[in-house]
Amino acid sequence: MNDIEKMANRIAVIIKGKIVKESTIDEIRKEYSTQNCYIIETKENKIPFDAKAYRIERIESCKYKLYLNEDSENILNNVNISNIVSIREEVPKLEEIIFKMFTQENQ
Repeated sequence: MNDIEKMANRIAVIIKGKIVKESTIDEIRKEYSTQNCYIIETKENKIPFDAKAYRIERIESCKYKLYLNEDSENILNNVNISNIVSIREEVPKLEEIIFKMFTQENQ
């Protein structure tokens, strides 16, 4: 699927001979992304903000997956920036999205 992303801006997903989606890859990702998700790496093995206010999973030592919703705008007010090494948005892989489309179409 990485080759498709490098070569094309728009794709059509065909399931059982029927076009179920035709759009840009970015638009498809936005549509099938259920939540904003970020991977946060920290210097110390502790969460750099109040975890009670957000859904967070520990991936490994010093690495967390943070899920945000529309009500999460004030997260930056509560972050201990000195403990953060990196933050990156996790975007769904095209394979995962197409699998989800296939599963929904076959239900």
